[in-house]
Amino acid sequence: SHPHIYSNVYSHLMHIITQYFSNDTYSEICIYADLLNLFREICSHGNKQNLTDAQKHTVNYDKFVNILSYIDNNYAEDLSLEKVANIANFSKFHFARLFKQYTNSTFYEYLSQKRIMVAQELILKNIPVTDVAFQTGFNNLTTFCRCFKKYVGCPPTQFKIKFENDEKYNDIILMLF
Repeated sequence: SHPHIYSNVYSHLMHIITQYFSNDTYSEICIYADLLNLFREICSHGNKQNLTDAQKHTVNYDKFVNILSYIDNNYAEDLSLEKVANIANFSKFHFARLFKQYTNSTFYEYLSQKRIMVAQELILKNIPVTDVAFQTGFNNLTTFCRCFKKYVGCPPTQFKIKFENDEKYNDIILMLF
């Protein structure tokens, strides 16, 4: 399955067979040496493969750090999987698979969570819910409210009332801002 090392492995095996059938006094030592060389050849090929995989992983990781930074800075824009995949120079299918692998969430889940985190901050600054929806990249209020409830557990207006009435949370919010 690895033609580029086949000839070296084959020659080591042929030399071992020749040594085995010879009546040389030191044939066992030669066989042992050839076995060690054979293992070295196979292992060095494996290390080259792993290094290549590690290098690929590092390149992909660096791309994803940049992509996550891009999403964090541009969450309010009309971002799509295709657009961000093109920025990263991946096909959208490969990008979706790698995104899930690196973040444990889909692209759209990550984007929605980022938008909702920012929306929570804006709501607590007394910005109207409709304005918050459009400032965080949602195209309509219904979608925003549905998504907000999915990630926060309550609608935006209830979230605002909940935190306005609870002094303990007001102290925490003041520390955050």
